[in-house]
Amino acid sequence: MLRLRNLIFLLIAIPSFSCREEATVSKTSGKKKQKSNFVFRERMVRGDDTAMIHLRASVEAVLAQHWYLDDPAAVSDDKLVWENGDGSRLFPSLNLFPDSTALENPRSGLKLATWHRELSDKINTIVINYGEKQTRTYRIRELSLRNLTVSWKEGADSFWIRYRSDGMAHQDMRNDPYYPSNNRWRIKPDHKESETEIRNRVKDCVRFYALYYRDHIKRHKKVIEFLGLPEIFRWYNGGIGLPMKGEMSESWANCFYNRNQAERGYDILKNLIDVNEFDWPTGTPGWHYRTHSVLEQMYEKL
Repeated sequence: MLRLRNLIFLLIAIPSFSCREEATVSKTSGKKKQKSNFVFRERMVRGDDTAMIHLRASVEAVLAQHWYLDDPAAVSDDKLVWENGDGSRLFPSLNLFPDSTALENPRSGLKLATWHRELSDKINTIVINYGEKQTRTYRIRELSLRNLTVSWKEGADSFWIRYRSDGMAHQDMRNDPYYPSNNRWRIKPDHKESETEIRNRVKDCVRFYALYYRDHIKRHKKVIEFLGLPEIFRWYNGGIGLPMKGEMSESWANCFYNRNQAERGYDILKNLIDVNEFDWPTGTPGWHYRTHSVLEQMYEKL
């Protein structure tokens, strides 16, 4: 392991980094590395429950996974695929878990919920309960290991979506970045929070992104998409940065009671980067392995 001190970079020194960065935890570039026997090690999750499983067996077991829309044509109405304000599109998703918890649309319109399957008159449905007497019933039109088509009604209108999946789930659902308890930091509090509560919210944010990178590694994904997630970090091949405080995104500010408390959360992250050293593993298959490791270390130091 190579131990490196965190540095503040300027554009003139490191051209690949933005001069708008106020703080960056980074590793130096070195000579071309030889192929190594890198072993993926985890510090944040331990035990025999860290594997991914391929889903089989019951209907509930197949339903309990990530369902996402990857085709804008796989909907009955264009308004189901909404715009993000910058011309990019955010696709809806449905994340169901074996303990009956659910997370809907984590990239926009995040909702924590519970779910169960109902079978009535030979019709399979998924009932989503958002609390406060708000529910939605999806009729299952098609279900296989990697495909789920549902339909539902809103007033007099009928809609349908065809979701996709990879047929895999975390053996321990608590290691899933989209598990509801891993996303509570994203829910705006209804009261002004204490210093301890703000720090815990920041710590849960770092944990979420560590799990998010881990999830991509475990699923062997080549591309990591951050669109629609709260934006506070700037990601680089060999670095994790922060924007200038005055350029914090609204998506980050909306995770806190007000902007002042969001700025306090920013200060906690900046101080974490400025005063600590982190080990960047070498010989990894890709940059996301290194970033995952440093996020785990950041989590431990909060």
